[in-house]
Amino acid sequence: MQYCEYPTTAQLARSVACIWTLEGDACEGAEAPQPILPDGRAEFVMHLGDGFARVDQGAMQRQQWAIFAGQLDRPLTLRPTGRIAVLGVRFRPDGAARFTPVPPHEFVGRTVGAALASSSLANVARRVRESAASLPDAVRLVERLLAPAERHDAGDRRVASVVDAVVRSGGRVAIESAARQTGVPAPARTAAPPRRRRAGQTTRAHHPLRTCDTDPRARRESCARDPNRTRQRLCRPGALHSRFSRVCRLRTD
Repeated sequence: MQYCEYPTTAQLARSVACIWTLEGDACEGAEAPQPILPDGRAEFVMHLGDGFARVDQGAMQRQQWAIFAGQLDRPLTLRPTGRIAVLGVRFRPDGAARFTPVPPHEFVGRTVGAALASSSLANVARRVRESAASLPDAVRLVERLLAPAERHDAGDRRVASVVDAVVRSGGRVAIESAARQTGVPAPARTAAPPRRRRAGQTTRAHHPLRTCDTDPRARRESCARDPNRTRQRLCRPGALHSRFSRVCRLRTD
């Protein structure tokens, strides 16, 4: 199999990382299929030959000939089924939003037909399939058709600038640092929610109180250390344990 990458035109460089092709035959990939690892980018893929099959837990499902693949959240395993002639558009991390009206996060971990993601992408795929005589021809035609399909008013320039900072650092930059570099307000840190006592913790806390509540000697020693009248009232039989139980119920309700 032969894999090639083509640098994109200057007009598409803001949204598209590259255009790639894969050509060959299924018998050349008869060995165990290799997983496709997540790279944080969505792709628009056209199978101009025979489609690939997705392998998931031993089951195989044939892909549609024109698909939109959202950002992967786990490895994806594919197996060829015949003649291989694939053309793919690899978007920049923030680039797919300019070609589909659907929020990109809704496609994370999903592969859908191109028409479900964008009618413009589905139209591009149809025209390429009808007109391109070879993969190199398809690459040139895709570049020409994608440019007018790009929505320049879509996306957030602040998000794009933060993504650029993360990509330039190879992913080795903190979000707060990237925000400062690009002039974007850093996300506010939220306080951790208060911890709730588990039933076992409350039971363990009750144990020493029950000892004081039911053991007269322990009760007398506790009252002798603190002769305050309020403490003495609490040390009457049954008072301390019931008072503590009411407090615990109020805190956990």
